[in-house]
Amino acid sequence: PYMMLMERNADEKQGEIFAFSFVYSGNFEASVERSSYNTLRAQMGIQPDGFEWYLEPGGAFTTPEVVMAYSDCGLTGIS
Repeated sequence: PYMMLMERNADEKQGEIFAFSFVYSGNFEASVERSSYNTLRAQMGIQPDGFEWYLEPGGAFTTPEVVMAYSDCGLTGIS
């Protein structure tokens, strides 16, 4: 699973792009929010609905990773 955030005028050879890949094969959720200060927040994670993980006392759970890439040279650069 992945998502990309692109400038409106981005194409194969120009424009800024942020790409996010979730290193997980199960149900997931991805979202983007714009704040009142015109900043963006991207989030990716395990789908919270119906997800349970029981831990014994002292146990641990490691969340899956999100790998991020950036290009200011369009889709070719992000590839």
